[in-house]
Amino acid sequence: MNKRVAAIDTGTNTCLMLIAENDNNSLKVIDDVLRVPRLGRNVDKEKNISPASVSKLIEVLKEYKIIIDKNSCATIKATGTSALRDARNRDEVVKEVFISTGVKIEIISGEKEAMLSYNGAVSGVTDKESNYIVIDIGGGSTEICYLENGELIRKSLDIGSVRITEKFFTSDNHSQLTSAQEFIRREFAELSEMNFENKKLIGTAGTVTTLSLIKNGYKDFTPEIENKIISSEEINDILNRLSKMKNDEILSLGSFMKDRNDIIFAGVLILNEFLNFTKLDSVTVSIRGLRYGIALEELEING
Repeated sequence: MNKRVAAIDTGTNTCLMLIAENDNNSLKVIDDVLRVPRLGRNVDKEKNISPASVSKLIEVLKEYKIIIDKNSCATIKATGTSALRDARNRDEVVKEVFISTGVKIEIISGEKEAMLSYNGAVSGVTDKESNYIVIDIGGGSTEICYLENGELIRKSLDIGSVRITEKFFTSDNHSQLTSAQEFIRREFAELSEMNFENKKLIGTAGTVTTLSLIKNGYKDFTPEIENKIISSEEINDILNRLSKMKNDEILSLGSFMKDRNDIIFAGVLILNEFLNFTKLDSVTVSIRGLRYGIALEELEING
């Protein structure tokens, strides 16, 4: 059996695990799992991860350890992103998780997260000749990354679907919409020195995959959405549609809305504002991202 790695992305909303191996310098996926402990609930406001959220994460990682052991993984590489970067009690959380599960979480910088997400997303594209920008809209932060003259240009911003929801949309998607847009636009103003011309946009993480599932009328998640394209007009239309929907109507869109129904509007708003800012006209969907970048790095796979 080839060396197998379990790559775990401990995010603000989700905890994802990819089990993969190196098959002739190509990533062979053995298993790909998603759970939603929402580790970053109220972290933007409280600056601490709650005991309840830690307990949910530990429960998920114990489940993952069973899967890891069954698949005889030689390496476990777990990363922590925005929620753990922001939390004052991050060290205590990492210690408690390790004692309870044996999984050591490495808290990575936003720039490192951007690089790994870029590598993961680009590894799945069919057109290798194009110049790509990768946007990873997470629960707590959004990462933007692209190659320019052989150099990886990357930026991490403190806007994400959970963070924006908790700041502006705890009661509805209307009353504070203008305030949310202004906040997001101020963050994107930090990208004014970046070059977005003659590039194609790839979107990874739950917001973009959920958008594609809605657009294509799926009721359950399917990997068939990989490399599908969503236009800026379609994204704007779905945003307007979501703004008028009640919670039960959003849930009825599909099983993929479970644990995402309350934050999807904010995620789509971030993407819509990014497209307006950059004047890009579409996004290509990637079901890959950070965990794939971790696996590629651990397995020393190039491209």
